Amino acid sequence: MVVTAQAQRTRRTKRLGIAILVAVRGTGADGSLITERTKTVSINDHGALITLSANVAEGSRLSIENKCTGEIRECRAVSVLPAAKQRFAVGVEFLQGTTGFWGLYFPPQSDTEQE
Repeated sequence: MVVTAQAQRTRRTKRLGIAILVAVRGTGADGSLITERTKTVSINDHGALITLSANVAEGSRLSIENKCTGEIRECRAVSVLPAAKQRFAVGVEFLQGTTGFWGLYFPPQSDTEQE
């Protein structure tokens, strides 16, 4: 997935490419309820990039369960793009400004990294 220059400038913490097993629940773009197990493509302290077989609308609310910890967070889809093998790359951000969902420390972006 291509990350736009605007997204890089507004990113609050560095992304880490790592696969973490998650369960996603919410409503698909067609109004159907979705429950899907998937893995993250990348994570940061404020959200993740995941792939789903179900299409979701930008702005839709989802819940993500970190299957390693059992913790659940509410989030919203901020980007939805077609991906390989009839899947969708979905960028999500947590609704609450809480950190620590992934159990990792993410340093803030430096000024030079944001330019």
